[in-house]
Amino acid sequence: MQIEPVRDEALQVRITGARAVDGARAGSALLAVDGGLLVIGDDAFTLTRITASGDVTHQVLSGSGEALAKARKPDFEAAAVAPDGSIWLFGSGSTSARYALVHLTGPGHTRHRQYDGTLLYLALADAIGGEPNIEGAVFVDERLLLLHRSTGTSEDLLLDLPAHALTSGHPPRAEVRARIAPAGLVGVPAHGTDLAAASDGRLVWLAAAEDTDDPVLDGPVAGVLLGVLDGGAARWAPIEEADGSPSVRKAEGLVLDADLRGGWAVTDRDDPDQPAELLRLEITGL
Repeated sequence: MQIEPVRDEALQVRITGARAVDGARAGSALLAVDGGLLVIGDDAFTLTRITASGDVTHQVLSGSGEALAKARKPDFEAAAVAPDGSIWLFGSGSTSARYALVHLTGPGHTRHRQYDGTLLYLALADAIGGEPNIEGAVFVDERLLLLHRSTGTSEDLLLDLPAHALTSGHPPRAEVRARIAPAGLVGVPAHGTDLAAASDGRLVWLAAAEDTDDPVLDGPVAGVLLGVLDGGAARWAPIEEADGSPSVRKAEGLVLDADLRGGWAVTDRDDPDQPAELLRLEITGL
């Protein structure tokens, strides 16, 4: 299915607040779990938890939790809550060093197990026709939907595979459910940075207009957007700052409120010396 997203003037997304997330440098995914928020970074085997009262704690998955060099980082770019309530973290798959999968289980999701995702990522590469670059994940019933971020004028891909493929030990079959043409912001194509499920079942995605033709290398951000997929149609709006100006904060993780009037986003500032930011969003017309 080919999807051409259209700009919807009735859809408005505005940042109403922002705070630094201590100890999280490269926010790449965000989940609402255990009464708070879970920030996943792409540069370390460390998770950051933010309670409803704003307290921040960290969970180290491997090693000392320090930031790793680009060639060694897990590049966790996607995360999703499974139907059984457990959590899966997904490496981007953009290099073979980024094929890691992590499964979080138990009370407070404090137990974790790492899986070799080679079979999964090879199946994704076969469906894509090239190296995967997974940026978003959502479980829908017994299916797993993954968002592949492309570059330039190429389409992003919504990939579909059975959820049990994560632990079956057998090569899964992945299919392309939809091809999503990139919207343009200031003349720069905007490609997906996260995927989330709305409370009514629709899929919502974030995209950043990043001026780069390399899926591994970062580039200047010209703007960011939020879009919604509804059947075979899609509409989007730029994310704005509180004063109405276009935002260039690179939002890579999204959580929506149940009433769809607001949500949270986390940013990757592409600077190891700068913490990720947690953004509060006000949404109308979703």
